This record gives sequence, structure tokens and C-alpha cells, in this order.
Amino acid sequence: ILQRQVPGFEDCFILDTASQLGTRGSRRLTGEYTVTLKDVSSGTTYDDTITYFPSLQLAERPLIHIPYRSLVPEKTNGLLVAGRCYSSDGPANNLTNLIPHCVAMGEAAGTAAAIAVEHSIDVRNVDHWTLQKRLMEQGVALPPIQKEATNN
Repeated sequence: ILQRQVPGFEDCFILDTASQLGTRGSRRLTGEYTVTLKDVSSGTTYDDTITYFPSLQLAERPLIHIPYRSLVPEKTNGLLVAGRCYSSDGPANNLTNLIPHCVAMGEAAGTAAAIAVEHSIDVRNVDHWTLQKRLMEQGVALPPIQKEATNN
């Protein structure tokens, strides 16, 4: 169509295409908390924030916070999720599933799993203050923590 109908494309041709298809979204977990577009667009903050970053798509440019609870399944024990399958509605997920965001969620999930093993507890019982403190020790930038970690 371009060759026939758009001036300047008469000699164009396909050199390469993507080796596989990808999607922006997928199935998502129903977690202890579901991040919504309202949360994302208003810059909602959480006591259990495990990563935060500026919005690249919203004109207001709020800081988007992701709570640990959105990585924890509502019903299944011993499981955490990270990346585009975390508990969020479709519009919020579309704004928060870029690779750096998914990497940050993955680091938080892995760190929480390590804490759970160290303390012989389920991941849903990991103290978020302890998790945040450990993440910051690993160099993760987080909002100021308002409370000291407990023993977990």
C-alpha cells in the first residue's frame, strides 16, 4: 500500500521484522491490593511502597508508587509476582509495565522471598518496613520511611 499510495515509498521494501510477537499486557494477579488508574494518576503513596518512579505518559507527571501488597496474591500462599502480571487494573498496568518498573518489582519480590526464608515465614507476612530497609541497603531509591523495621 505504501509503495502504491505514498509518494517517496515507491522503492521501499521490508528489510526485517520482529522475531516474535510481544504484548503490552497479560493476565494479572488478584492481589491483596489492586493498583488502579486513579492511584497512578493521583500519585497515591503507600506505607509498603517497594518502588516508585515518575510517570512517562501522564501530563501531570505524578510519582507512581507500587505497594508490596500488589505483588502478594489474595488467596495463594508462598507466591509473589512481579512485572506486568502484578495486581493492577488495565489502564494502570499499561502505565507501569515498562522494563525498569518490572525489574524493580522483581528485585523487591526476590528480596521479600529471601527475608521470608530467613525468618521461616510466608511471603505475605514479610514486614514491609524490613523489606524497604533491605531494599535501600541494596541501593534502591525509596521514599523516606516513616517507621523503623520490626524484627522480621
